[in-house]
Amino acid sequence: MRRILFIIAVISLFHQPAISQDIVNFITVGSNGITNNPDEVISFIVIKKYEDGHYERLDYKKGGPLMKLSSYKDDSLKVLNGRFMQYEPNGNIKFYGAYSEGLKSGDWLTFGDSYKVVLSVKFDHDTIVKVNDLDSKDSTIYEDSKEAEYPGGIKAWSKYVSNSIVKSGVIDRSFGGGQTKVNFTINTDGAPMEIFLSKSSEFILDEECIRIIKVSHWKPAFENGKNVKSYMMQPFTFEK
Repeated sequence: MRRILFIIAVISLFHQPAISQDIVNFITVGSNGITNNPDEVISFIVIKKYEDGHYERLDYKKGGPLMKLSSYKDDSLKVLNGRFMQYEPNGNIKFYGAYSEGLKSGDWLTFGDSYKVVLSVKFDHDTIVKVNDLDSKDSTIYEDSKEAEYPGGIKAWSKYVSNSIVKSGVIDRSFGGGQTKVNFTINTDGAPMEIFLSKSSEFILDEECIRIIKVSHWKPAFENGKNVKSYMMQPFTFEK
């Protein structure tokens, strides 16, 4: 039965509507390397191409969480360029950073067990230039501040999420369910951006959670007389 589920899940990946991206390759891996035998598969690699021309490689355990996400300039997948994430065996995010022309660039974040950043290191051309003080935060509170909100409030958001999951049928195509957590930013125009997994469960569930966030639209946060960015985390729990 697990073999059939795996085959169905793989086939379904190529029939999901793409949102500014396309899955261009799917590679199944066994203990001795690439294999086409579903019974030998222990992990798989998904290659995505985005509209701007860059590529992402996602390394997943079979029926399990994401292990690593890496970005590249082109289809040769040789030069790291763009966001990079590494995950713990249980699917919790461990590192989040970015490469520029193969070199570490910008802020690299290390996450603890509670999904909170425990260390932030700034890189410039692979060289550490600053270790950020995570305790240094702007404590100013504005009287007119308001968090980002989904139109209709929490009940409307819960209904939207529930209906989307049921309509997709993704639970029936998953191995064992689990929990996925998606972090994202609501921009000043209400659009979700900077979306990433802080906890992975399995590929087909993770992809549906990311899709749900991507196509949503919010009322942006408001502070000090203007719209501001808002940082959010949404957990999704799937039970089979």
